[in-house]
Amino acid sequence: MKKIVFSALILALSATTATAQKQWSLTDCINHAVENNIDIQKNALYTKQNEISLNSAKNDRLPSLNGSMGGSLYFGRGPSRDGTYTDNSQHTSNAGLSLGGSIYEGSRLKNNILSRQFDLQASIADYEGAKEDLSLQIVSMYMQILYNKELYAVSQKQVELSAGFSERSKILLDAGRASEGDYFESLSILSRDKLSMTETAAQLQLSLLTLSQALNLDSVDGFDISTPVFDDPNSDITAELSNTNEVYDIAVENRPQVKGAELKLSSLEYQLKVARASGLPSLSYSAGYNNSYYYSFTSDVENYKFTEQMRRNGSQTIGLSLQIPIFNKFATRNQRKSAELNIISQNLEIRNVKLKLLKDIEQAYQNAKLSKEKFSASQESLTSSKIAFEYARVKADEGRATIFDFNDSKTSLIRSESELIRAKYEFLFNKKILDFYSGVPLAR
Repeated sequence: MKKIVFSALILALSATTATAQKQWSLTDCINHAVENNIDIQKNALYTKQNEISLNSAKNDRLPSLNGSMGGSLYFGRGPSRDGTYTDNSQHTSNAGLSLGGSIYEGSRLKNNILSRQFDLQASIADYEGAKEDLSLQIVSMYMQILYNKELYAVSQKQVELSAGFSERSKILLDAGRASEGDYFESLSILSRDKLSMTETAAQLQLSLLTLSQALNLDSVDGFDISTPVFDDPNSDITAELSNTNEVYDIAVENRPQVKGAELKLSSLEYQLKVARASGLPSLSYSAGYNNSYYYSFTSDVENYKFTEQMRRNGSQTIGLSLQIPIFNKFATRNQRKSAELNIISQNLEIRNVKLKLLKDIEQAYQNAKLSKEKFSASQESLTSSKIAFEYARVKADEGRATIFDFNDSKTSLIRSESELIRAKYEFLFNKKILDFYSGVPLAR
């Protein structure tokens, strides 16, 4: 077990202190995640599918042109060129072209094209929304690593303090100014602090692993992030947070999740028009050309030359077709009702998306406000803890304080530093979320 813990510590230290390896910035992490995330790639393919659907809808306006060819052998009685049946073994072949298209269909094709256009725009918005959601996850993981790094630095400091006090306890023991119990208690405290440092290192390594997996990297070995230069949290703390209503108004106008839901509603509204058009009359046209060739195996029948038959046997057709729906087992009515229900459902989805957005903004605001208050309180607590610790250390150096007094003072100092770090990163993260909803990019 000790070997495993020690190995984890060494791995964490090598990952966080290696200078030869590339250190990933927040921008690097976000860009790499967006480019290599499988769900994002699938979302891009869905957009391509909608492009194809739109192209197919536009092509429905074009006429259809078809060619046909065929041939038959007749033995015994068969059709003659004048359409009667005679005892005549013969070969016949034919070929033709047919052309057809729509003249009027109640604007069904036009509305279907518009619906597909909105589907395409909605899929693009969904694609952008998916990238934003992934980016927010990356920011959270990135902040967690920075937080764990600072905790690890605090745990190192804790070990240094305990090691120094243990050495002083040994000196006082040798000078007869401390008991063996105090000395061994200091060694026990040092061991606990080393264990705490090992656990903190393992948490740091786990957070690095989590981010590397989100980036779809082959290995976590050598992976590390750079520490960005944040604006002074103290200046942000004193600044007023953006009003939630103002942030929400900006987010509703700009967030792709809202745009995507509204574009889907527009698509469904045109699909309702398509469903209604199914109950209207439709007018279409057709044209065609056919020709045939006959060859009789009977000696008393004259076989005209191929070119002559092509000239004489050709025929052309042109026609109009009007279709009037009368009764189709209520299929049109049910299709229309289904489209209406889809619109109602999508309206509810839009409300749900906006409500979720508002909740996320309000939660980020409250978290930022709370962490802002915790940060200020933690600063005051840390100042007091530092003063108390200095007094305890001087008294311990002079042999006027017990090991327990020193450890209590040191524990209070470490706790104050940890609480300050936590409050700082909670505030920075939630402030970044509020800025993001206000239109500020996540990585700058």
